[in-house]
Amino acid sequence: MIGGRSLIAWQADLALRLGCERVVCLARGLVPELIELQREIEARGRQFQIIRGPLQLVGLTSADNELLVLADGLVIDPELADSIVGKGRGVAALPADEGIAAGFERIDADRSWGGILVARGQIVERLADMPPDIDTVSLLLRLALQAGTQVVLLEKQKLASGELILAKGEAALEKRETALLDRAAQSNPWTAPGLALANRLARRFSPKGLDRGPIAGLVAGGIAGLAAIGLAATDYPFPALILVALASFSLRLSAAFKALASRLRGIGGSSKHLFWNNALVDVLLTVVLVLPTTAPMIPRRLFLPLILIGLLRLGARHPNRRISALFSDRILLALVLAPAAWFGVLTQAMAVLSLLILAVLLGSGRQSQITGG
Repeated sequence: MIGGRSLIAWQADLALRLGCERVVCLARGLVPELIELQREIEARGRQFQIIRGPLQLVGLTSADNELLVLADGLVIDPELADSIVGKGRGVAALPADEGIAAGFERIDADRSWGGILVARGQIVERLADMPPDIDTVSLLLRLALQAGTQVVLLEKQKLASGELILAKGEAALEKRETALLDRAAQSNPWTAPGLALANRLARRFSPKGLDRGPIAGLVAGGIAGLAAIGLAATDYPFPALILVALASFSLRLSAAFKALASRLRGIGGSSKHLFWNNALVDVLLTVVLVLPTTAPMIPRRLFLPLILIGLLRLGARHPNRRISALFSDRILLALVLAPAAWFGVLTQAMAVLSLLILAVLLGSGRQSQITGG
């Protein structure tokens, strides 16, 4: 297991990320994990086949296909894999001594294979003339090199950094898992304490929390949000805003788990999840700040919350990372507004915050003009 997911499933996710329409798994036989993986990949609209030997691969591949081959046990940073595949057909290679010491196969006197290659599908046709008990992957490597596929030499530092390993046991996987999680984890500055805490908690409870964390945070956030709306509607703004902070934190924790899993496994979708997460929190905060109200009073009650949220969204685009993070933290905002609600000065607090944010934005714009001149 790596990142809460089996290594073979992790490789399949990587293959799909790299654009493969069909995943072919060379295995000695059927096991429950492979059957479940087949269902998962087919549910995503791609094909998945399990084969036992080279002759079956011949029947699945045509000469005009592009063939991506991953070594058994390869764990590679998704961005590094992107850079290799992005260069077109090629065989990833490492310096021989370092690569062989890490378990990779030798290519020639100076180089060893880096565990990933892209070649023309026509090389598979030659497998039909080979014995059925050959090492299929090793032979595909040799055929790709014989066909003149370019060699993409990787720096040996890729091994030292953990961006590229060949898993030979649980210890190697655990080390790689830690490196992957650390690289994938977002680090928000502490000017946004709510966001920073949510992201660090997601890292703290990974990889065990990657599967259930997103849905658990979503459910907790939904319950807290509905309770906040109920309290605001009955004119209890202080506890309502406390619950808004809790809902925002839970939803942010859900988004942090989702983003961590997406980056760790090399699959997309986390940015879209975060967008809707942020939109939901802003809608919740606006509703709580408007309630309680009657229909004729809605435009008047809505004005200040919309101005405040709008200015905060503009501030989130600030080039200074610390300032943009501060303006993005709705958990902190709800906790700042809660005491104002307790003392009955919520409207005044929103007005003052709006003016302060506007002053920062105007000051930043003036400073950039001066610097640009």
